[in-house]
Amino acid sequence: MLPIKKIYVDTRFMNLNSESSSDFTIDLPQSYTFPDNTVAYIDDVCIPVSWYTIQEGRNNNLYVRVDGVIRVLSLSEGFYNIESLNDAIVDELNMTFGSFFKADPDYKTNKIKIIGTSTLVYEFLTDAQLSTLKAMNIIKTSEPFNSVNNVLRNFTPKANFKDHDYISGFIDLNPVRNLYLSSSNFGNFNTTSITGDSTIIKKYQSMRVTTSLCSIMSFSVLTTSTVHDKPLDN
Repeated sequence: MLPIKKIYVDTRFMNLNSESSSDFTIDLPQSYTFPDNTVAYIDDVCIPVSWYTIQEGRNNNLYVRVDGVIRVLSLSEGFYNIESLNDAIVDELNMTFGSFFKADPDYKTNKIKIIGTSTLVYEFLTDAQLSTLKAMNIIKTSEPFNSVNNVLRNFTPKANFKDHDYISGFIDLNPVRNLYLSSSNFGNFNTTSITGDSTIIKKYQSMRVTTSLCSIMSFSVLTTSTVHDKPLDN
C-alpha cells in the first residue's frame, strides 16, 4: 500500500536550489518509501496568469523608418487598451521625430490610426523586413526582434505620410494564447510544438487577468526523483 496517494505542491515553498517559480524543487516535510514501479502523474494544476499586453524583452520594440532613417522605439511595459496603445506609440514618435503625429483610435474596428501632419514619410517595419535588413547588414539588431508587430498585426509593408495614415490590423491585446506544461520527468517525448518541445504534458488555455490566480499543482503520487515542471507560453 502507498503511504500517500496525493501531494499538493505550492511554488511559494520551493527550496533555494530552484531556478524560478516555473522551474523549481520542493522538499517534503518528511521522507516516504514507495514500492518498486511506483509512478506519478500530474492530475491538476493552477498557474498564475499575470502577464502584460506589452512586455519588455518580448514585444515592446517598434521599428520605424522615417525619411530613410531607422530608429527603434521602446514602449513601456504594462497593460494597454486601444486608446492607450495608440497614444503610447504616438508619444514615442513625437519625442523621437518631432510633434508631427496624432493618435486616432477606431474602437468600432479595433484598430489604431496614426495621422501624420507633415510631409515626413514613415513606415513601421515588419519582422520580414527586419530579417532582410539584418541579412543586408543595414541594421545590427539581433534576433528575436521582440517587436510589437504581432499586437499591431503589422505584417504588410506600407509607406505612410500626410493624408495617407497608418492603420493597423485588428489589435491583439492578448499576446499569450495558451500555456504548455512541460516536464522532462513526466513527459513521454511523444509530443512536439513549434518550438520543438517534446515533453509537453498538457495545454492550458490562458485567461487575461491582472493578478495571479494561484500556483498550486497536485500529483497523484510521489516519486523519489526531483521534479522540474516548466510552463511554456506561446
